[in-house]
This record gives sequence, structure tokens and C-alpha cells, in this order.
Amino acid sequence: MYEKAPKELREFRLSIVAASDSVGVTIAGFSAILLHNHICNLQANSRPETLEQQNKISQAEMSRTNF
Repeated sequence: MYEKAPKELREFRLSIVAASDSVGVTIAGFSAILLHNHICNLQANSRPETLEQQNKISQAEMSRTNF
């Protein structure tokens, strides 16, 4: 782009490219935060709420592995 652009437009075009790159990185960052929060909420909601439920799950898993 630098070699093909006319001299009077090079600086403008490079500034547009730099600005669009910054906007893209910012959008990706916010998207990653939202996705991270969503994934963490999925994991938290799938956990047993009480110790009693957790013990039942552990016992069920152990009974499946014991022959």
C-alpha cells in the first residue's frame, strides 16, 4: 500500500489503517470479555449446589468404576 498510494494520500491511508486496526482489537477484546463471562456462568451453573449433592455424585461415579 505504501508504494502504490500517491504521496499526498499515503499518510491519510496509513492513519485509516491504524485506526481500523485499533477498533478491531478493541471489539475483539470486548467480545472476549463477554464470551469469558458466558462460559464461566455455564460452568458455575452446572456445579452441584450443596455438599450433599456433590457427595451423591462422587458415590455414583465410584460405583460405576468399581467392578
